[in-house]
Amino acid sequence: MHPLQWLGQRDRGLAALRRAGRAAIVMPALFAIGDRVIGNGDVATFAAFGAFAMLMLVDFGGPTRSRLAAQAGLGVTGGAFVCLGTLASRDAWLAAVAMAVVAFGVIFVGVVSSVLAGATTSLLLSFILPVSLAGPAAAIPDRLAGWAMASGASVLAVWLLWPSPAQDPLRAPAAAAARALAARLRSDVAFRRGGRALPAPGGTTKRAPGPRPPSSTCNGGSWPPRTARPA
Repeated sequence: MHPLQWLGQRDRGLAALRRAGRAAIVMPALFAIGDRVIGNGDVATFAAFGAFAMLMLVDFGGPTRSRLAAQAGLGVTGGAFVCLGTLASRDAWLAAVAMAVVAFGVIFVGVVSSVLAGATTSLLLSFILPVSLAGPAAAIPDRLAGWAMASGASVLAVWLLWPSPAQDPLRAPAAAAARALAARLRSDVAFRRGGRALPAPGGTTKRAPGPRPPSSTCNGGSWPPRTARPA
């Protein structure tokens, strides 16, 4: 068996391989830019973990435009969480309460739509990272710059690096149900017309019984006619 076929049986659509490949390319590159080129540890850290959160922990479905819009929305929401988490990181009690409130809100809002539910882990990481690293409010610009780098890189990666094929989770089941219903209707029509029925969805066929002879007026209209008993 070919390795890709073996992997495709265990990774449907190669979704996990696609996410891992993007993260393996983008995450080290952003960390190197932040640490070696910009020379800022906060930028490098938040750029690397932001890329991990937005490329490895989430994979939006649907058309390309919808995926890019969802990816951009995730970046904006994560940036707001970075600011809030940094402001709450100075006090341990405030950080604990803020983490509980944000976690409850994110998980609860995930019930509203599948898009929000799929981004729950990424959103939680965008708050856990800044709230667990105590820092002053002056650190917000550097942290936000790193997250912005990760957001832009993730949008480009989703768009250009091994883009996911557009999938509609209801299209294939709806088409299969329509084909099964059509086969059943054709089979019933053929059965009622007295012909040989088309194969049913289960692969079985059935034949209609022969035409019934016309009713007779003798013997009260019963068929077959009753014979008289010998005297």
